[in-house]
Amino acid sequence: MDGYEVAALYTRIDRIAKETGTKLASPFYNAVLYGTAGDSDPKLSDEGIFINKYLRFVTRFW
Repeated sequence: MDGYEVAALYTRIDRIAKETGTKLASPFYNAVLYGTAGDSDPKLSDEGIFINKYLRFVTRFW
């Protein structure tokens, strides 16, 4: 599977997730973000800066 196929599949499941009503701008990126709680702080996502110690965003971009 090449990068174009992966991108097409990601786009498809991202669209399906959004059609189910998620309010996350990028649900799968956020799932990875929260699933790596043991990794370094802070984390940068499409929504802002997330600090694991406080389990919340300290800065929102929008």
